[in-house]
Amino acid sequence: MKLASYRVRGRESFGGVVGDGVVDLKLRLAPRYDSAIELLRTDGGLDAARAAVRGVRPDFPVSEIEWLPPILAPEKILCVGINYANRNAEFGDAETPAYPSLFFRVPGSLVGHRQPIMRPCESEQLDYEAEIALVIGRAGRRIAPADALGHVAGVTLCNEGTVRDWLRHGKFNVTPGKNFDASGSMKNRMDRSIAAIKQFLESLTKGDEFFLIRFNDRPELVTGFTQDPNEILGELSSIQPVGWTALNDAVWFGVQTMKRAKNSRRALFVLTDGGDNNSRYSDSEVRKLVQESDVRIYSIGLFERSHFLELLGMDSGGRAFSAHKLESLPQTIDKLSREFRNQYVLGYYPKEASNDGKYRRVRVEMIETIKHIPLNVFWRRGYYSPAE
Repeated sequence: MKLASYRVRGRESFGGVVGDGVVDLKLRLAPRYDSAIELLRTDGGLDAARAAVRGVRPDFPVSEIEWLPPILAPEKILCVGINYANRNAEFGDAETPAYPSLFFRVPGSLVGHRQPIMRPCESEQLDYEAEIALVIGRAGRRIAPADALGHVAGVTLCNEGTVRDWLRHGKFNVTPGKNFDASGSMKNRMDRSIAAIKQFLESLTKGDEFFLIRFNDRPELVTGFTQDPNEILGELSSIQPVGWTALNDAVWFGVQTMKRAKNSRRALFVLTDGGDNNSRYSDSEVRKLVQESDVRIYSIGLFERSHFLELLGMDSGGRAFSAHKLESLPQTIDKLSREFRNQYVLGYYPKEASNDGKYRRVRVEMIETIKHIPLNVFWRRGYYSPAE
C-alpha cells in the first residue's frame, strides 16, 4: 500500500494511493487517525488503513491534489553520510572510517512529490542525490539489529538537494548546506503582523479586555486579561518566530482561557501564516470544543485560505479571512474590525425544547432584502442543548 500526504480543496489530508487516485483516509479514520504519522505509530494503524482502502473507489484523482512530504511533522530527520563501501576510492581518502557520519535535516528543507526545489540566491551550486528514505513507525530505543526492521513502517524515495558550496564552510559542516528553507518563514512578516494587531486593538471600545497567546511548538500565555493595549503591544515586539505551528493546540488553549473572561460576549482572534503541524489536539477535537463553547473564532490566514479556520468560524458564528499579500493585511483587519463592532444578536426558542445534551443545527435564510441589496449572512451553525 502506498501512503501519501497532500492538500486538496483547501485542506491538508492523507490517504492511500490507488491507481490514478487517492482514497482519503482522514475522512474515513478521523478522529482516531488525523495524520499519516499517527497511523504509522499506532498498533493496528496500517491494518486499519488497508481495510479502509480495500475495494474502495478513489475520492480524488492525483491530478487534483498537491503533494506534500509523506510525513508532515516528523520528530526528527536523520541522514547517514559516507555510507557506501567504495566511497573512499571515489574521494581518494586512504583512511576507512569506523562509523558513518550522521547529520540532521529540518522538515522545512524538504518539499513534496512534484513540488519545486528552491535554489537559494546565496549559491549557484544546488545539486541532488537520489536517496532511499526509511520511515520509522513504532518507537524504540537501544534496538537490537535483528529487531530493527520491525520498527520500519515503510520506504520512500528522496531527491536530496544540497547547496554544495555551503558544505565546505567548515571541516565537516553539513547542516547549512542541507537545510535551506523551501517555503520561507514568518520572520519577514512579523513587523506588518504586529502593526495589524495594533490596528485591531485600536478599533476596540472602552471596557473590552484581551489577552495574548503566542504559539510555535506549543501555545503559551504571554499576557493575561488586560484592558491596556500597550501591554499586548509591548510583548509582541519581543516575540521571535521559531519552531513549528501548533495551531490546534493554540485554539484549544485560547477557548479554555476565555472561560475566565469577565465580559459575556467573547471572541478569539487568530493570526497565522500556516497550517497546523505540531498539535496534540486533532481538528475534530478542537471543533467539538468550539461548538460546545460560547466563543466566536475570527481568523486571518496569511497567503492562503485555511479550510479548518473557516469551519471554526462557521461553528462559532465568527469568520475566517485571508490576506494573500502582506500589503492587503490592513484592509483585511479593517473588514474584520467592522464586522466585529457591527453585529445584531438574534435568538429563538426551539419548538420542541428538550434538554438532552445533543447538538442542534441552525439554518438562517434571507428571504428578501430592502431594495434587493445583495447581502451575505454569517451565523453560528449550531449549539449543544443543556443536559438534564
